[in-house]
Amino acid sequence: KMNEGVWASLRFGTDLTGFNVLQYFSRNLDRVLIGRFCGAITLGFYSKASQLAMMPIDHIRITLLGVALSPLSALQSDAERYRRFYSRLLSILSFLYMPLVVFLAIQSEALILLLLGENWTDAAPLFRILSIAVFVRPIIATLEQVMVSCGKTRRYLLWGIVNCVCMIAAFAIGIMWGAIGVAYAY
Repeated sequence: KMNEGVWASLRFGTDLTGFNVLQYFSRNLDRVLIGRFCGAITLGFYSKASQLAMMPIDHIRITLLGVALSPLSALQSDAERYRRFYSRLLSILSFLYMPLVVFLAIQSEALILLLLGENWTDAAPLFRILSIAVFVRPIIATLEQVMVSCGKTRRYLLWGIVNCVCMIAAFAIGIMWGAIGVAYAY
């Protein structure tokens, strides 16, 4: 017979795995829809714009949030210190990525020309639109870290389900306007 700690650990892991599977599905559905309804060329522009938009932010987000999870978990029983640490985390994260995202969005055409060349200029408007999502994504990721660090993995999974359903609905509506519609839906 397994003790309660083992069951709690299994539920924790199951909730995290369920969330990650849902996120993988919903965050890749945009490419499936664009490939199916808009073709390979448009998918190429969208995929490259998405990759470029997410790359610098993902590195900052993954580094900071990976380091932050342990202290947040350790501080969960001290609400005041937890709030102070979380507030500093948000400040640092926002200071690092928000100006970068705004700059990259404004300079999207120049960035695409510099990094990819003239044949990829059709990716610039998609990059600019996806930058909106990139602007808020790290903040949402910190909220997810709060749920995990406080052991609220069931809430984390439910948030993932709601997010997945909303993303699927948004992509299904957005595809009517092609890749631009899907980018706005994202």
